[in-house]
Amino acid sequence: MECSVSMKGAAMRLVKAGFGVYGIDNQGHGKSDGIKGFISHFNDLVEDCSQFFTSICGKFYLVVLCL
Repeated sequence: MECSVSMKGAAMRLVKAGFGVYGIDNQGHGKSDGIKGFISHFNDLVEDCSQFFTSICGKFYLVVLCL
């Protein structure tokens, strides 16, 4: 989920349907620190997403990512 706060309802429905769901609060979204909607360096956001997806994919044999 793109934002664990605003997408909580959708995440709960997916969990009830048997899916594993992970949420990320990107910079400027959810409960992240700083100005809402502001990303100081785009490459930092890309790196955060890369680390997030890599950590999830490393835990499971088959992962389907939907953004």
